[in-house]
Amino acid sequence: MLKINGVSNLRLTVKQEKGGITILRVLSCDRNIEIPDELLGLPVTSIGQHAFEPNFEAPAGEEIQIIGIPTEEEVNNRKIESISLPASIRELNSFAFHNCFGLKKISLHDSIDYFGASIFLNCTELHQIDITEGANNGSALFNILEEVQQELTVRISGQEQTAMLFFPGYYEYYVDNNPALEIFYYIEGTGYSYHHSYFEHCFTYPAYDELWRRYSHEYQGTDYALKIAWYRLRYPVGLTFRPRRAYRNYLADHLLDLIRWRMKEKDTDGLKLILETFDPDQDTLQAAADQARQLEQTQMMALILEELHRKFPPAAKRSFDL
Repeated sequence: MLKINGVSNLRLTVKQEKGGITILRVLSCDRNIEIPDELLGLPVTSIGQHAFEPNFEAPAGEEIQIIGIPTEEEVNNRKIESISLPASIRELNSFAFHNCFGLKKISLHDSIDYFGASIFLNCTELHQIDITEGANNGSALFNILEEVQQELTVRISGQEQTAMLFFPGYYEYYVDNNPALEIFYYIEGTGYSYHHSYFEHCFTYPAYDELWRRYSHEYQGTDYALKIAWYRLRYPVGLTFRPRRAYRNYLADHLLDLIRWRMKEKDTDGLKLILETFDPDQDTLQAAADQARQLEQTQMMALILEELHRKFPPAAKRSFDL
């Protein structure tokens, strides 16, 4: 078995084909793993079927061990929490991450030409996707949204700007009416529409923003609404005037909820942006200061008190000469 040093502890089964390396099997004891972009002097271009699936019997191929930071953890793909794929990947084959129950985050590039079926089947904890822009103009996000039904927070990183998007979850189910020999198909949750906001197999910002007009009344006062509006306003890639105004108006009407949420996320920069963008009244600022005190967020409390004193300075003390 070939042994090489690398970022993550990996035991790989690979084969050479089409001028690149296909990874047939991945085993790891790490929680967070990074797949190398090159092996045996060739680019890593494909992740094979069931490659990350726990208890999957690897097909025949060349064995490579990559040695990362020493650990006492046992090999267990069910405990993998994040996977980073290199820009060289061109194929993700069917069931590639099947039954990776612990997987929470995956990072990849929008340069993948082929997505197989059920890639993320039973990855029920997957809620964060990081995509680096590539030549395929949003097809990676399209393929992920087509398959993953749970809530997703997606970061799309470009050379000049970054977008952040929230997709509510939904679920599908069938009801079998045996006496009538009928099967009924149901979809629960408007997240279905958000997961299908694309045009010609590519995600588009206008299609995503248009859904706010149709569904925002259903999200009134929910975390969903705050996340959708805040991420679009804070990372306004492709955001036009009308949806920008709608998002801003909603956040202005729920300003204290927004401030509380960002405090819980320990987002000091976000709080600064909120104070700069909106015009909190005295009661809102005082309530926000109380919340910061309860959460023991001293830096945030200082920012709020500074804004409170700037906008609403205490009355000057009077002095009398007798």
